[in-house]
This record gives sequence, structure tokens and C-alpha cells, in this order.
Amino acid sequence: MVTIYGTSLSRFKPRTCTIVFAAVIFSVSRYEGWGGIAVTAVSLSGKNTGKNIMIVGLAFGVFSLILFALCCSGFALRMGSNKGGGGRRFVGIASSLLFKGLLYGMLSLWLAVSQDHLK
Repeated sequence: MVTIYGTSLSRFKPRTCTIVFAAVIFSVSRYEGWGGIAVTAVSLSGKNTGKNIMIVGLAFGVFSLILFALCCSGFALRMGSNKGGGGRRFVGIASSLLFKGLLYGMLSLWLAVSQDHLK
């Protein structure tokens, strides 16, 4: 999205966003995995430690989701106020029906994941 609409509109480079959010996903999955292993402990304190590790993983996941939503919202606001700038090479792609379907699909997926995390 950043490449198509213009990297000048984004606070971060596309590569930076990819690296940061891939690292977040990796660390959240590690917390969940470690917590799941610790929950299988025999002692009550081990089980409580496992639950606490899993809760930290979930909280970190929700925090990163909110941070990502704020970054996307800022990009969308700058994109909406930008008239005619950005990636002019990709005007045909950005105006196609398939690309607009991709945008709506990503929004739907984000809303579904957000609802799942906030339950």
C-alpha cells in the first residue's frame, strides 16, 4: 500500500514496517508457546506462571494491533488529504476494482482479528 500510494505519505519505510511487525508476530507466538508449555507443568505455581506468560503475550499482541491501527489510520489520513501526489506509476493499479477489493478485504480481516483479540 505504501509503495502504491507513495512512500512520502508514510512515517516509516515499507521495509521498516515489515521488519517491526514480523518481529512482533514472532515474539507474540513465542510468548504463547512458552506459556502453553508452562501451563502443562505439574505444580500450581508453574501453571500460574504459564497463564501469566500467555496473558503477557496476548496483551502485547493487542498493544501491537492498536499501534498498527494507529499507524494505518495516520497513513490513511495523509493519503486522503494528498491530492494527486504519491505513486503516479501505480495509478492504474490503485484505481482497479481488484485492488479496491483487496483494500476492503484487508479492512474486513483487520476488523475480524480486532474483534477476536478484544473479546
